[in-house]
Amino acid sequence: MRRRIVPILSSVVLGLATALVPAASAHAASYDRDARPEASVDMHRSAWTRPADYVALGDSYAAGYGLPSMSGTAAQLCARSSEAYPELVATAERTARSFDFAACSGAITTDIVKPQALYGGATAAPQEDSLSRWTRVVTLTIGGNDVGFGDAAHCLVDTTDPNCAALPARIQSALTALAVPDAHSSGISIPDPISGTTVVVTPLATIFADIHRRSPHAQIFVSNYPVLLANCPGAQADNAVNMALNTVLAGAVDAASPMVHLVDAASAFDGHSVCSATPWISSTTLHPTAAGQAAFATAFEQQIGAVERQRPEHD
Repeated sequence: MRRRIVPILSSVVLGLATALVPAASAHAASYDRDARPEASVDMHRSAWTRPADYVALGDSYAAGYGLPSMSGTAAQLCARSSEAYPELVATAERTARSFDFAACSGAITTDIVKPQALYGGATAAPQEDSLSRWTRVVTLTIGGNDVGFGDAAHCLVDTTDPNCAALPARIQSALTALAVPDAHSSGISIPDPISGTTVVVTPLATIFADIHRRSPHAQIFVSNYPVLLANCPGAQADNAVNMALNTVLAGAVDAASPMVHLVDAASAFDGHSVCSATPWISSTTLHPTAAGQAAFATAFEQQIGAVERQRPEHD
């Protein structure tokens, strides 16, 4: 029997308030990206002899929100987990002699390229500050917070909120902003009717261009999102937002350089939504479980392996 989605989501919204809004971000300091960084448990997985070969960027889906947090101030602020897919990919990826885990719960696109506000009034360096000319592999999961996954879940539960009437227009504005092909766009401001704040959406083309500027030899692997509420009763509008974002992500990757690749997490999660018999999405957080993160990792590893097999031996 399928579980009813409204009781499930009523316990989800509080978690989404911290995990799916632009509030906390990544590594707590910046460094010369082509120098030899000093050890810092808050910035890095461990001390490296040179900047990272593999850098993981993104939001709570990349950070591993809802799973046991790693130690260190920045890791805890960002809810980074050793069970998150970047940690699993770093272990499996033989070319990743060094790894920087910069993804952070709450991140929006602008937090990849600009400083981000942290809890308590602090600021963090842009996630892209972890990139360098040494970087060869970049993974990225971003866009869910820009579009407003949290807002959509809120409006599914609280059908009496009058601000929800403006949400479809806000979602469409964010999707349009993400899809802007101008790689020099600095971001588009979009009012959020639910929170009353403004979200600055940076086009995906700008993010890809900035990554290439800092890491010209890096292959960039961009995931889409699992359709969280597939087959859940009453969730058609939320699923439509999910699938629309995935369409924008696929289009942006297709329009980018040949060094940008789509990782199809949505297909990897087929049959494992919140309402499935074997969910890989937590019903309390709407984020991947440990099994879900493992599925993410497998999808990334397969795509990375496919690209590596096509490249000439030169590194």
